[in-house]
Amino acid sequence: AAAAAAEEEKPQQKATHLMYAKALGSGKSTLMSALVTRARREGVRTFCHFFGVDPGSEAAEVVVSRILFELGGWNDDAKFENLTATLESVTSTYNKLDSEGKPVLLVFSNVQRFANVTPSNFAQDLFPAASRFPHLRFIFTSHDINTKIGREITMRSMPVLSREIRQQSVISTLAEFNKRLDDVQLGLLLDNEGSEYPLWLSLACEELRVFG
Repeated sequence: AAAAAAEEEKPQQKATHLMYAKALGSGKSTLMSALVTRARREGVRTFCHFFGVDPGSEAAEVVVSRILFELGGWNDDAKFENLTATLESVTSTYNKLDSEGKPVLLVFSNVQRFANVTPSNFAQDLFPAASRFPHLRFIFTSHDINTKIGREITMRSMPVLSREIRQQSVISTLAEFNKRLDDVQLGLLLDNEGSEYPLWLSLACEELRVFG
């Protein structure tokens, strides 16, 4: 009984969405891709959108239409007079998904491009507070740590690659093409601050493969 009472007295962890903010090329998109792949493999319903992938991807109408179409809120007969009416349908879709009691993961990458051109009140409705829909989890990525999008969001920083991992990556990548760097060359490469970022390191290895 005492143990049960102690368990009940434990503070409940507050629901929150996540924002991964780091510079370009730090691996955010790769992390999100792996996350979505794993979630789908485990049967979690997912939605993902990458702002900036094409000219129309930052338009609010495109984002809300994709949400409705892919999450079951689309109605071919619906006549949305304006964006506000469309957003109301998104909220209804969120309510329906949440009432089903199953987790839903929504990932929005490069979200700073959307936040910069969208009124804050619209963004807060599109990305509602975590406590409003407990079964919906939003994860955002941005290369601007000052991005303001929604509420109840926990900031997470992308860790940089350790020197050991970078060294192993360079050696194994170049070995696939029968190439190698001597200790001095490898040291110069790893001493560069850019090598802490996966994209920079992979491009450097590709340059060495082609021209090295």
